[in-house]
Amino acid sequence: VADAENLSERRYQILIENARLFLDNDELNNIVDKEKWF
Repeated sequence: VADAENLSERRYQILIENARLFLDNDELNNIVDKEKWF
């Protein structure tokens, strides 16, 4: 995978962004819909 070396950084950035969104009571990013399986 071409972006494999950046995977940890991307995951970290998603976590930080979701923490900010959570604190602002906004919808989180990259959430899986378990009923739709994506």
